[in-house]
Amino acid sequence: LATGGWSARNNPLDSYASIYNAMLHINLFLENVDSVVWSPSSSVKDSLMRLRLKGEAYGLRAYYGSLMLRNVGGKSSSGELLGYPIVTTSHLEDAKLPRDLYRDCVNQIFQDCDSAIKLLPLRWSDTGLTTEEREAMGGRYQNRINGITAMLIKARVALTAASEAFNESGITMLEAA
Repeated sequence: LATGGWSARNNPLDSYASIYNAMLHINLFLENVDSVVWSPSSSVKDSLMRLRLKGEAYGLRAYYGSLMLRNVGGKSSSGELLGYPIVTTSHLEDAKLPRDLYRDCVNQIFQDCDSAIKLLPLRWSDTGLTTEEREAMGGRYQNRINGITAMLIKARVALTAASEAFNESGITMLEAA
């Protein structure tokens, strides 16, 4: 705001719109990732890159979902514990979607984290990998989301959901632990 970054196209105060926009782009990517040839020279590298990119996309969608839940999750005027409108496609039929239950949002984030954990290595490393495997899923991706990052996102969401403020979500401290 102080440096002139506030415009009709960029509102730094509206994290809701920017987070949702990111989630919609991730959904669009997930809808199209299987139709792209990522490595025409090698089918092994192509399938590994597809797995990595899908895993990263699920991890990022979980991260953005956790931000959205943190920003807008809470009790409605009727006392119901609500989260954000869950959208898992790139097609929005109606701009005014109702907010989903907090527990449903937590479950969606958990599903995305589990998908990321399943597709990504815990840590990026070149150890024991062939040249093609290193190029597709090696240590060069060290600063990207990985299985441990997805576990951390899941743990943070679980701890928040199990906290006293959100204990109506049904998540217990035992589950969070």
